[in-house]
Amino acid sequence: MLIFSNKSLFFSFVFLGLAAQIFAQTSEPLLSFSSFPDDLNLSCSDGMPSEIEYPIVALDTLGTSCNGIQSLFYLDLTVQGDCPNSYVVQRTWSAEICGETISSLQSFTFADTTPPVILSPIDGAHLCETDLVNIYPSSQDDCQFAISLNFDISESVPCEGVTLRTYAMTVSDNCGNTTTESRSVYIHDQSPPTFSSVPPSLTLSCADAVILESATYDCEMGMTYSEGGEVSYPNCSGSFVQTQTYSLTDVCGATANASRVITVEDNIPPILEIPEDLSLSCPEVPVLELATAFDVCTNENLAVVEVMDTVVSNCGLMTLVRTFSATDACGNTASGFQTITVTDTIAPVFTTFPADTVLSCADDIPLELPTFEDVCSTSSIIETLSEELGGCPGERNVTRTFTISDPCGNTDTRIQSIAFTDTTPPTFEVVPPDFLEVYWLEGDTIPFPVTEILDDCDPNAVLTMDESSSVDESEGGDLAQTITRTYLATDGCQNSTTFTSTIVYYPEIIQGCTDDTACNYDPLATEEDNSCIDDPVGYDCN
Repeated sequence: MLIFSNKSLFFSFVFLGLAAQIFAQTSEPLLSFSSFPDDLNLSCSDGMPSEIEYPIVALDTLGTSCNGIQSLFYLDLTVQGDCPNSYVVQRTWSAEICGETISSLQSFTFADTTPPVILSPIDGAHLCETDLVNIYPSSQDDCQFAISLNFDISESVPCEGVTLRTYAMTVSDNCGNTTTESRSVYIHDQSPPTFSSVPPSLTLSCADAVILESATYDCEMGMTYSEGGEVSYPNCSGSFVQTQTYSLTDVCGATANASRVITVEDNIPPILEIPEDLSLSCPEVPVLELATAFDVCTNENLAVVEVMDTVVSNCGLMTLVRTFSATDACGNTASGFQTITVTDTIAPVFTTFPADTVLSCADDIPLELPTFEDVCSTSSIIETLSEELGGCPGERNVTRTFTISDPCGNTDTRIQSIAFTDTTPPTFEVVPPDFLEVYWLEGDTIPFPVTEILDDCDPNAVLTMDESSSVDESEGGDLAQTITRTYLATDGCQNSTTFTSTIVYYPEIIQGCTDDTACNYDPLATEEDNSCIDDPVGYDCN
């Protein structure tokens, strides 16, 4: 069993007696310290450690078999150090079993190596002259209650009402630790501070920049400066009054106050953005863009009032005038207008148009008219005719010129060309027979040639005829005479009609001499009877 105890001074005497016995002992000890706490160096301001580190006691074989009770205890003895604030606590640890005791010494050395601390004044502090506690020097030491503090004072005046006091201080403790410092403090008198300048009151336009200026003061040491103010709108939202306040307080609590007034007037009309003027061509429909208004003084968009006027032109189109206006809360007004001019620059358009054509000279000029439309207004059409003769009678070129126009003077013109040509040959008023047999015995006679022709284009068409004949003198031919008439009808355009008419004439048969060289030639004879007498030499037929 192990018993720990902290013995009083009484046991130290016992310890001394036992120690003599231990030292006189020549046999192997029953006890030994296998681990022992280290010596400690501490500050004089420290206390003894609250947690105790105990040594570890080891028993040999004999010690474990002696059936004794082991005890461990210590005894503290304080010994004065080199100076009043230094000392050493000597802790003697002892262990005992079966009448045998061992001891060892642990030291706690408390030294004063820390110099005193100067508490006041705080270097650079601004203090009121009534704050004596913080103005005058003070110090403290962790190990000594009463210490020696010596100082010298020097003063200057950096600005009116402020004294700069400098302390050269030396403080020492009983162990020779010394602190030397120089500290300065600003001491303020109790007179209130003053401003060196305050910005003047102003009246501005809302377009001007409102610059909040600060007041100035000569002595800034230890001063607390603040600004404030408020904004009011006594008349309208675009105008306002801004009050700026200034406050200056020193460390003694004395305060100086000042203010100024900035009056901002709204005398600027709104900014009116209106659409650009437009010039459109019918049938384009204008897009009516909106105007916008902005008030620079209130930083707000304003409502825009629009009035629209329409002016009709002499050709039926229009000019649209849009007048815009906007008024801010302070009665400032801006106005402007947009002009939208709608013009008709597009001519009417033919939707159908008669095609150019070639007709016969006998045809009439066609009456077909074109159709047209106008997307902007009502248009009208005018037709004019012109004619140019061709290269031959009956041929001509007719030009139909159609012009459509609207009330704004836009026109379109197209031409239809009609060519009248003569491709038809003349015709016979009385068509001759293509084949005709005429018999004398039946009282028929050879018809006269055709002399009349018809031509639709040329009244002066020419008719010519070429006639040839032959007699059939063959046996049984009956002296039939074949008459061939070839007609050629030609107009001025060289159109021609050719017609052949064949007439076979069976004449009266009169026999006789038909040889006109014979002495007995019979001109009335139509059939040779072989009675012809040739003219012999030397014979006069007459």
